[in-house]
Amino acid sequence: MEGRVSGVAQTGKDRNLWGLVGRESQWDELIVTLLGYPRQLTRLLELAPVALAVADRQGRIVAANLPARQILGHLRGTVHGLNPLSGAQLYTLEHKVLSAEELPLIETLTSGKTMANYEFIIEYRNGDQKIVAATARPVYSSQGEIRAAVATLADITDRKIAECKLGNHKRHLEEAIGEKT
Repeated sequence: MEGRVSGVAQTGKDRNLWGLVGRESQWDELIVTLLGYPRQLTRLLELAPVALAVADRQGRIVAANLPARQILGHLRGTVHGLNPLSGAQLYTLEHKVLSAEELPLIETLTSGKTMANYEFIIEYRNGDQKIVAATARPVYSSQGEIRAAVATLADITDRKIAECKLGNHKRHLEEAIGEKT
């Protein structure tokens, strides 16, 4: 069964990332090879239509495309070796401070499990905030060892605000209907 999700054609375990590689294992091998070449890895990520960031085994971001750098708040310079917690404070949607271990990239590196649609808040130094959804998965070497993690990031602030407004409007309408009956 074939499908297309976020620029990735899928046929069972085969995936074609924008025509660059065939199998997921080939994608992993490409990332592992390029870990030592952050500029080339960033160039590859720039081809993606979504925000992508790659962290090495130590949890340092080694490459990110422009949409990811915008979300992470690092528009100038390199992100190579960047600690994901630098330059911003991260919170859960309940406003609990996130520790490094709770971040999708770090959790994926330590557990080996994919984290899908993990939502959190980024508060930048200037006080601005964004609500972000992240999906992270481990990147394996050909020997089956976790060598890195790759994450997609999406700014879902506008959607969350709209959901909140819609919920408030719905409650207001329910109260108005309840008062009339």
